[in-house]
Amino acid sequence: MRNTTRKLIAFVALAYAFFIVTSQFAVAETVTTIPIVNLPNLDAVGGGAVSTIVRDTGGVTVTMHTTLEPGPHTLWLLVWNNPSGCASTPCTPPPSGGSDPPDSVIYAGGNLIISTGRAEYGVRLDVGDTSDIIGGREQLGLTNPAGGEVHAVLRSKGAIIPDRLEEQLSNFEGGCDVNQCANVQAAAHLPGGPSQTMMQLDDLQTAIDTMEEALSRLMVRNGLVP
Repeated sequence: MRNTTRKLIAFVALAYAFFIVTSQFAVAETVTTIPIVNLPNLDAVGGGAVSTIVRDTGGVTVTMHTTLEPGPHTLWLLVWNNPSGCASTPCTPPPSGGSDPPDSVIYAGGNLIISTGRAEYGVRLDVGDTSDIIGGREQLGLTNPAGGEVHAVLRSKGAIIPDRLEEQLSNFEGGCDVNQCANVQAAAHLPGGPSQTMMQLDDLQTAIDTMEEALSRLMVRNGLVP
């Protein structure tokens, strides 16, 4: 009986450890991937050009995989923390013909695109981070990572200006007094997209149900419950 009790205790401990580890693995995180579109006509860039957003309780991570004309380009994030208040879906800022000014406009990086045209961008935006905000209404950064709408916008700075390249890669209007700058590609990440997390949580719940059933049978078999 003592040996059976030890096995039961070990089983319970294992079940508890499994629950803790898998629960942490399936923390509220959602991942959505969408095609990148050209601006201003909104047709798909194609060629596998996609943007992915990973949302968790601490913020969002946004990546862009695309092709661009050679030259300096910058990435900007437009954030609406309460997109239900927008006049359109997706939210559309005034420069694009809409009436939904973003809560924050945030610098998210710059790259010099070489002749291959391949462009890779990635940025992490934490809740409450206001360090790279250049404009917007509230200018509070991201406060609603799960329900906010986040647009990733790629901006061309034209040809390289040798003595001003750093400015071109870090400033919204850097070099635009010499070159013609333009927002050329974008991805609008709306809340509520397909969630890998929900699949993880479903798998987790199935595993927990199976373990609870096995534990119940074991306890009955050893006379620990009627």
